[in-house]
Order: sequence, then structure tokens, then C-alpha cells
Amino acid sequence: MPATAPLVPALQLEEPSFERGLRRALDAIAALPPLPVRSAAVATSYDRVLAERVRADADLPARAVAGVEGYAVASAACRGAGPWRLRVTGRIAAAHPVPEKGGLVAREVVKVAPGSSMPSFLDAVLPVETVRRDGSYIHVAAPPVPGAGIRPRAAVARCGDALAQPDRLLDPRTVAVLATAGCGTVKVRRTLRVAILSTGGARQDGPGAAGRAMLGAALDRRWITCRDLGGIGSGGLVRGLQEAAEEADVIVALDRGGLAGAVREAGGRVVLDGLAMHPGGGAGLAMLGGTAVVMLPVEPVDALTAMAVLGWPAMRRRAGIQHGRVTPRTGIAAFSLPADPARAAYPLVRVAGAGEVPTLEAVADAVGGEDEGDLARLARADGLAILLPGQGVRFGGQVSWMPLGDRYA
Repeated sequence: MPATAPLVPALQLEEPSFERGLRRALDAIAALPPLPVRSAAVATSYDRVLAERVRADADLPARAVAGVEGYAVASAACRGAGPWRLRVTGRIAAAHPVPEKGGLVAREVVKVAPGSSMPSFLDAVLPVETVRRDGSYIHVAAPPVPGAGIRPRAAVARCGDALAQPDRLLDPRTVAVLATAGCGTVKVRRTLRVAILSTGGARQDGPGAAGRAMLGAALDRRWITCRDLGGIGSGGLVRGLQEAAEEADVIVALDRGGLAGAVREAGGRVVLDGLAMHPGGGAGLAMLGGTAVVMLPVEPVDALTAMAVLGWPAMRRRAGIQHGRVTPRTGIAAFSLPADPARAAYPLVRVAGAGEVPTLEAVADAVGGEDEGDLARLARADGLAILLPGQGVRFGGQVSWMPLGDRYA
């Protein structure tokens, strides 16, 4: 009987390849149940995660309406040679349309406001700036074109049209579309509950406090509810993790050491123990019940990079946002960096030239011949260049990058 190959555990802790590691982490989060759905007023739903596909429940507009302020006219009234003198006989307001059989006679017009319903016997609207008003008459120099100045039925949306797609953040454009279509409420996901902590105690002047301040500012989003748990020493870390997991969907922890062991002791499991990347290679992901624990290195450049590459995609996936990873931009490299087949590189870069495709300088050289620390380099940086394992860049070549100010979400 042939020997049976040993079973390989589904989750191994040896350092995986870069893409495989990210995929493993995001797949673990995707396996969690989705966040509950709530109803929210469209007017207050900006930057929330839409949980339904919204369709128009009627043609919009329901009938032809005036598209501009002006004078509604039957184009046939301007027969023969112009100019024409037409009598103004009334006004159609948006809320008070005239009946379909209005009884207007030849060479009569009515003043209309934008959005006013148009009876079929008036087939054009002359904008106020194109005519000359003379008491109860207007003078028209050019013949009206049938349909001009009128928005036909269903010009905005047809019944059944998809107005908004689920699993996306509601931006101002989509909010405007939904409000215009008359949607009063929409279904959205509950806000993502995020707890921030740092290990090693509550030293207010330490890197943990600075890192939590950075994370708190970055997580100030309407689709996130954030709580800072402060610094937690090794003696209370297990209990602190357990209490945070009772309420939080995601814990973002700045780790000076010992976090992975504390997660295991608290009953959790480590899904990803390090990423093949620099800086930020100490990032990882653990699961504590139904709560994801994003483990970040404590140094600011490492933490910022790890948050961009792992933290934000993990939180977007947990919040139910369809596109979890940032769409990179393109720049022209004013630096060279050899390829590293084993790990990804995310060097800090500064925009040195304007344009649709900017020139990017590496923030690695000293300024004025003096050495500078990580914080000074971070302060000068505009973004992170993206070089996946096996990718290098030569001076003048194209390179992918992501701006720091985009918050990667």
C-alpha cells in the first residue's frame, strides 16, 4: 500500500510570498459574516457602505419638462419670415402645470420655470436670454426648434435603471443621483468598529502614542467608528485583546513584541506572520473569534507602509467594500532601485515635477548634506512607490505609486 503524504495545515506560519500572504489575509476576513444592514437617510449617507442595488422605480422625469427658464411655444407659431412677435399669456410653474388641453391660440407663449411639465402642444422652450421682452409680448429672431429647451420623459432615468451599485462607498455624486431620483432612505452597512492599541505600556511620549494618533487621524471616516484603547502592557495584553474583541470588528495594534503570542493565549490564531516587503515587513494578521487583528510595526514609516498595504485593504474587506486595494497612480522615477526577487519595496517618494504623470524623487538622500531621521523623511514624502517582488525601476522609467494624502481608502 503506497505511503500517504503528510497533511499540510491550511494556515502555515512560515513567511509566505508577498501576494500569497496578502491573499491569505484578505480571504480569512472575507470568510467572516457580513456586517449588519441599517436604513439611513440619503442626505446623511455620504461615505457609508451601500448594501443594496438601487434602481429607479419610475421614469424620471415622468413627463417632458422645461429644461431652462424661458417661454414655452408651439414651434408652428413661428411660420413664415421672422422676426416674430408673440403674446405672453401666462406662466407655468414647476408645481402647477397647465392641463394638456390648454387652449392657447396661435402666436401665444407662456413663461415657464425649469422643471415645469410641458403639455404636448408646446414643443419648444425659448431661453429668456434669446428673446426680447416688450410688455406682454416677446420678440423672437430665430425660429424655435422642436424639442429645444425641453427634457424629454425618462431623460434622467428610466424605470428599472440601476442608479447605485452595492458594496461601494457612497460618494457625493451617488448621493446626488439618489436624491434627484427621490430616494429618501437606502440600506447601508453598519459602521466598521475599529479599536486601536499599542503594546508595551502607556508611555505618552513613546512611539506607540504617536502611532495611535496617526491611526486615529487616518481612520476618521464616516464608515468607521474608532476607539483608542491606549497603550497596554504585557501583563494586561491578553485581557485587553479579549475585551476589545467583544465589541470591535477590527483591532489595529502597534506591536513592540509579544502580540502574536498574546493573540494565541487569548484563544485566537495567527493567519499571517510577516510580509515579504520593506519597509513594514513585520505586519501581520490574526483572528480572535470574529474579530480581525491587524498587527503593525511600531516605527512610523513601517506602520504607515504596512497600513497602506495590509491594514486598509483588510478593513475595507471587513466593511464590505468591493474594491479592497488601492488603485495605484503612475509616475516617472527620478531614482533607480534594483529588483529584489524575494520581497516588495515601498520607498518614500516626493513629487518633484508637476503634470498628469509627475516626476518622483526618492526620499532617501540627506538634505543639505546632513543626515536625517525617519520622521524628517516622512515629513518630506508625498507618497510611496510600489515595486512588487522581482520589479525594479531605472532612472526615467515609469513607476507605480500611491499618495500618502489619499489615506488609501
